Amino acid sequence: MSHDQQAVPKPNILKSLIIAVIVLVVIVAIIMVLGMLGLPSWPFIFFLFYFTTIAGMAKEKLWITAIGGLIGLTTSFSQGLIAAASGSETVGLVIFLAIVILLITLMVDGRVKYVDTFCMLILTCLTNFTGLTPPELFLPALGSYAIVVAVFAIILNVMSRKAEAVKPAEEEVS
Repeated sequence: MSHDQQAVPKPNILKSLIIAVIVLVVIVAIIMVLGMLGLPSWPFIFFLFYFTTIAGMAKEKLWITAIGGLIGLTTSFSQGLIAAASGSETVGLVIFLAIVILLITLMVDGRVKYVDTFCMLILTCLTNFTGLTPPELFLPALGSYAIVVAVFAIILNVMSRKAEAVKPAEEEVS
C-alpha cells in the first residue's frame, strides 16, 4: 500500500462507546445550560443534527450553514415580528410570503450560497410548528442559535489545531 492508500485504523468498539457517551454528556450539558439561561434548545438540536450529519462538520461549511440557518430562523419569525410591529396580521403574512417566495427563488437560482438546504429546513420546520415562532420567542431563539454556532466554531478550531499538531509528527515518521 502506498502512503496515500494506508488504511486509517478504526477505533475499537469500547473506544467508540466511550466517545459516544462523552458526546451525549456534552450535548445534555449544553441543553441544560441553555435551559438555565432561559433559552430554547431546539435551535441547538436543529444545528447539531444538520451540521454533524448533512454538512459532515466540515469547517468550510460552518459559516454557510450558520448564515443559512439564521436566514431561515429570521424568516420563520418574520410574520409575527412584522405583524406585531405593524399591528396587522395581514401585513405580516404578505411580507412573510414575499420573503418566502424570494428565498425559494434564490435557492432555485443557486447564486446565493447561504439560501441553502439548512435555511429552507429551518424555515419549513418552524413555520409548520407555529407555537415556536411567536415574536416574543425570537430573541431567545436567536441567542440560543448564536451560542450553538459559537460552540461549533470553537470545536472546529480545536479540532483543526489538533490535526495540525498531529500532521508534522506523521510527516516526520514517513
